[in-house]
Amino acid sequence: MPRTLTTLAAVGFLWWGAACAPPDDAVTDTGRPEDARAEDVATEADAEAEAGCTSSSQCDDGIACTQDVCRAGGACGHTALDALCAAGERCVEAVGCTSSDCTGDEQCSDGVFCNGDEMCIAGDCFDDPAGRVCDDGNVCTADSCDAALDHCVYDWVPGEGCETDGGDSSTTFDPLVHYSGEFYFAPGQSQSCPGVTYSVDSISFVRTDPQLEVWGAPCAMRQAPPPDGATFSVTCTQGCGTYSLSGTFSDSNNFAGRWTATFPGCPSCSSQDVAVVGARM
Repeated sequence: MPRTLTTLAAVGFLWWGAACAPPDDAVTDTGRPEDARAEDVATEADAEAEAGCTSSSQCDDGIACTQDVCRAGGACGHTALDALCAAGERCVEAVGCTSSDCTGDEQCSDGVFCNGDEMCIAGDCFDDPAGRVCDDGNVCTADSCDAALDHCVYDWVPGEGCETDGGDSSTTFDPLVHYSGEFYFAPGQSQSCPGVTYSVDSISFVRTDPQLEVWGAPCAMRQAPPPDGATFSVTCTQGCGTYSLSGTFSDSNNFAGRWTATFPGCPSCSSQDVAVVGARM
């Protein structure tokens, strides 16, 4: 499991030597670990929220060296136990027993979006101390992280300067404010063919300092850096499809543009190239 940078500074390489030592007592996957080293690992384990479990059997992550339990509140917890690995190996969540150090951040991922990106530093995995920061810098939105959808959510909060009644076309478009919100999308676009299925009739704009992100297509369409005016162009690729939306806002609540979808890897799917409009919900 990932450890904090404080832990690394405190124990250094002496801990690694201890982690590689064979256990004194036999430990089972379902029993409570008896040796002090495994107890320390259990203390540091992260709890992965999988709401809705009623028994530990529902929490099996398929990794033999993790202790999987259903905790109070219906959340699954997975504790990596080095003691269940062979001598010289350690247990890495989502990977299992391994004798090699991490060489990239992807080897440290725990699969939980909302707790941030794990990092590989000096051959060991560490939690992101800041966690997932969902801050779009927009005073007109309430920012949160949706663990079920694995992305940040920016809910529009009506107030002075943040009105979104959809009827006032006199408000000049401000890219720092009006690129956030939910929009009706017409005409709606859909596709149902081998390997591709979607239906888009509304989209969500989210502007942050690094990028403009638009949700609604099968993948999050992005433009980086974000536009500094009323014209935008976002795109993404997932599977055999590439999706793009470009357009220009005429005021704070309305835009006109073009939707395209191509499927070079799925010849049975029909490409789309359609003029569309959007109106803030």
